[in-house]
Amino acid sequence: MSALINITALSLLITCTYYDLRFRKLPLLALIAFGIVIFMVIGLDGSLFSRAIFLRIIPGTIFLILAFMTKQAVGYGDGIIIILLGLSLGLKRCVTVVFTGLILSSVVSVFILLMKKGSRQTRLPFVPFLLIALGVTLIETELH
Repeated sequence: MSALINITALSLLITCTYYDLRFRKLPLLALIAFGIVIFMVIGLDGSLFSRAIFLRIIPGTIFLILAFMTKQAVGYGDGIIIILLGLSLGLKRCVTVVFTGLILSSVVSVFILLMKKGSRQTRLPFVPFLLIALGVTLIETELH
């Protein structure tokens, strides 16, 4: 079941990375489709109706609140993707992926500023960093 969940999460992020880089938007239909698949997968492993399901959506909910409070400096799509990641990966792995993604995006942002290729107002899509972070997390999990 774990491999199916990992493949689903990777597929979601690969699809959304393409759209985030190309159009700076996330495909609503893909998010809905992946949401349905994730609910089916977690329903098969029996965790759909557990109390832990609410814990899994906390990181994404925080991002949705940040999107609202910052007038979308953080996009609503990022929050939705993080909710889907939380549902599929669980709270601990989701938080690990999000923090790794934040660190990666910070490093790239500093590099862009130092190279004078952008300003503090330059907007970077966050989903590609989540994809890299998930890859790093999956590799790290396999090594241990």
